[in-house]
Amino acid sequence: MAKTDTPPAASDVAACDVSVVVCTVNRPDMLRKAIDSLVGMNNRHDLSREILVVDNSAEGLWRDLVEGLSEELARTRSVSLRYTSETRMSFAHARNAGVRESRGDLLAFLDDDEEASVDWLDELIAAMREHEADVVFGPVLPVFEGGGPPDWDPQGLYHTRDTKLPTGTEVKERGTGNVLIRRDRCLTEGEPFDNAMGASGGEDVDFFLRLRRRGRKLIWCRTATVTEVQEQRYQTLPYRSFRNFCQNQIYVKVQSRNSDSPWWTRLSLMAVGAAQVAIYSLPGVLSMIVMAPPLIGARLKLFNGLGKLFWMLPARLYAKRY
Repeated sequence: MAKTDTPPAASDVAACDVSVVVCTVNRPDMLRKAIDSLVGMNNRHDLSREILVVDNSAEGLWRDLVEGLSEELARTRSVSLRYTSETRMSFAHARNAGVRESRGDLLAFLDDDEEASVDWLDELIAAMREHEADVVFGPVLPVFEGGGPPDWDPQGLYHTRDTKLPTGTEVKERGTGNVLIRRDRCLTEGEPFDNAMGASGGEDVDFFLRLRRRGRKLIWCRTATVTEVQEQRYQTLPYRSFRNFCQNQIYVKVQSRNSDSPWWTRLSLMAVGAAQVAIYSLPGVLSMIVMAPPLIGARLKLFNGLGKLFWMLPARLYAKRY
């Protein structure tokens, strides 16, 4: 495939059964591994597939990398790999670009620091068909940079996103790190992810909450696993505490903006936050002296409560990535 200055527009690309969107900023080594895992997947449903990389760097840094891999795949594999650039830097803009430029009837999202298991997409599709679902989520399991989990989380529990629920169980809104979405039922808006939430994060949770309010069926698939690299800079207890604080800020914001009684929702969640602060303040403070598992759990719940109480402060959960 000849390299051009401008990638083909989505309207010029043949439709396919499934698009896998990978949004990326500044992690080329991880991006290459993510793409390799998608190329190596099984395809027992015999569906046409494409991988769409959305480069969210301001300079379009990874065009050559992706187009080089695309040329290689065109010679050796049936799956196609495409590149698109979104220079407005935020996850919301990048994900909206993925929705806009992808051509699949089904759309999956995988983060650039994740790798898919060989049956990942097959399992998501099978669960969607069997349970007549509109959205399917799966577990995200940690792989720790440096060889193992941090001392304060020896089992990696606080770095694992897994409900442990049986496949087909209906779930509440979640993030986009491991998800399959029906386009005709869910992606009918021009830009489904709210760009106003791009800097703080939470636009994906907000989107899935809106889908659930519209009566769409969101389920869990326990066998559709991906792994996620946990960089050492994000393994510290202070960062995890900060993350919990921001996530709870975002939780109050997205719940209230999708509520028929926004202020009642905010006050109710703030009351929950106040109770958490009252219960977990003492053991949370003690965790700074004694690193015992129960005290660490209390510390993280303390920051959950603080996030709910101070939801109105700016939330910058993903600022470090940009």
